[in-house]
Amino acid sequence: NLTSGATDVFVSKLDGPPPPPDTDGDGLVDSVETDTGVFVSATDTGTDPNDPDSDDDGVNDGDEVLAGTDPNNPPDTDGDGLVDSVETDTGVFVSATDTGTDPNDPDSDNDGVNDGDEVLAGTDPNIAPGGGGGGGGGCFIATAAYGTPLAGQIGALRDWRDSRLLTGALGAAFTDAYYRVGPPAAEFIATRPALRAAARAVIAPIAQAVEAKSIPAAAYALMAAMLGVAAFSLALRRAKQ
Repeated sequence: NLTSGATDVFVSKLDGPPPPPDTDGDGLVDSVETDTGVFVSATDTGTDPNDPDSDDDGVNDGDEVLAGTDPNNPPDTDGDGLVDSVETDTGVFVSATDTGTDPNDPDSDNDGVNDGDEVLAGTDPNIAPGGGGGGGGGCFIATAAYGTPLAGQIGALRDWRDSRLLTGALGAAFTDAYYRVGPPAAEFIATRPALRAAARAVIAPIAQAVEAKSIPAAAYALMAAMLGVAAFSLALRRAKQ
């Protein structure tokens, strides 16, 4: 049985003002979710009052504010420029939203280039130069030119590299030189559509010849072309700095 005093308190709460609205049910009242995209404080969170997880990181905005993390920006634990949610830790690159990289390691393949830079350059962040296997597998410029390590032309070049190029002294010397100049050149090419198109124009006919095994000289043409594209890209990069 409720006492008279307890009944008075209960009734007064029912009769009081309604609680402030929390439209998305994330534990933050609408008035503090200012929808600016910038966290200032717990009373100006910058979050979307109609979205319980403004940065789509799987943690609702209210829990992030309580934990002291920014509810507008998904975490990037290793600071490599890739948010944790795309670093799926499978070891297999699928796309920029499923990189297969380790969210706790900024350089998953230990090649000296961080995962985010490799994704931007179009190289596989899970495979170090010379590592072979899937993805771009060290075909830096070709991957940057085609925008994906899964392009058919890149598969043909990678297979030829592994089965023919690396078995000879000249090919091994080329590969060593290419692994030094390829990554920075690819990074420069990847964000410039005109250079990507020019690189594809150079690479495509050679890749077709390699794939068809119809022109033995294609091997030497490819080596000269790739080093030429790399050297030109690096020279242009330095000129713009």
